[in-house]
Amino acid sequence: MAKWTLAVALLVVPVVVVGGSVGSNLGLLPAPDDELWNSLVWQGWFAWLVLYLMAAVWAAKDAFGMLRQRDLDGLRRAAMLVKLTSIPFFILNFVLLTVIAMALSITGIGVVLAPIFVASTYVIMLSTSVYGVCCLTLMHRDRAISTTFLTVNVILHLIFIVDIVSTLVVAHRAKRVLDRTS
Repeated sequence: MAKWTLAVALLVVPVVVVGGSVGSNLGLLPAPDDELWNSLVWQGWFAWLVLYLMAAVWAAKDAFGMLRQRDLDGLRRAAMLVKLTSIPFFILNFVLLTVIAMALSITGIGVVLAPIFVASTYVIMLSTSVYGVCCLTLMHRDRAISTTFLTVNVILHLIFIVDIVSTLVVAHRAKRVLDRTS
């Protein structure tokens, strides 16, 4: 359940942003230059971030529970679900935060806010890696992967973009391990 909560939380932002844009263009929501709109955006972002962090803690607890139960298939599936559903969020996040930082850099505040944006995005990205790292840990404990494979993929799980490729590689390896033991 935790993995689904994390996945849904990541999908909510693109849906709300696109829906908000469409609603604003149709006159159903306040115009983006309206003060109410700006207030709603910042309050909504903060509320989502707090709820997301709660979901991330729950997901981490779930991942460590699966690790203790030695549920390699569950970890593999959860890693794929969370990483693949995060793609639309991170694409939209990159575009929006780049535009915001560029617009605010004119006043100088963008220089201050850009590192905050990057740090919060990185924390969100790290939370999507917990299932993959637990999957790697379990396979390493079972001697199904080498220490080099473990180290390289844990590092890749900490880097934007390549974390998704690493998750696909790890999931494929976990599937092979499961097929051998079945």
